[in-house]
Amino acid sequence: MVILFSGGIDSTALAWEHRHAEPLLFFVDFGQPARARERDAARAVARRLRLGLIEHSTILPGVGAMSGDGPRVMPGRNLALLSLAVSLAASKGLSRVQFGAILDDSRDYPDCRVEFVQALRETAIIGYGVRVDAPFLHLSKAEVMARLPADVLALTWSCYESRGLYDGPCGTCNSCLLRASAAMFGAAP
Repeated sequence: MVILFSGGIDSTALAWEHRHAEPLLFFVDFGQPARARERDAARAVARRLRLGLIEHSTILPGVGAMSGDGPRVMPGRNLALLSLAVSLAASKGLSRVQFGAILDDSRDYPDCRVEFVQALRETAIIGYGVRVDAPFLHLSKAEVMARLPADVLALTWSCYESRGLYDGPCGTCNSCLLRASAAMFGAAP
């Protein structure tokens, strides 16, 4: 199995839950503002869980939509990243790809909705024999956070902003706000 892996809470929870099956974690630097922090988090989690991590770099058109105020909606981001993950899985003879879309994401991100996952799953199975799943689509951020032990949660990064390596998260982007809200409603920070 390949897990599309950002080093954030949701993909880390997938890796945690499947760690005994030794999934292959797949991190993509696509030009996102927080790529250095995400890469560091992905590497730290992979080391902690003793899982393989493949890193890939590319530039996706539309990455500029990930800056500014409000939700950072980059059109087609998950479609592009999942296409790369399906290609990786198929080339390695693996039959599954998972990504960490959650219920809270479906409001702002069209490619984190049930209909999207169903359509992509069907396409990937027909074309490449690879099943795409988002097993947390029915869970809130707080529910996903609660699945992680504190030491693993502490390794994750959930901010879209590009800040210095010693600066904390911005606290104002939608990813930071969702993490803070989830922490208030039952999960550890």
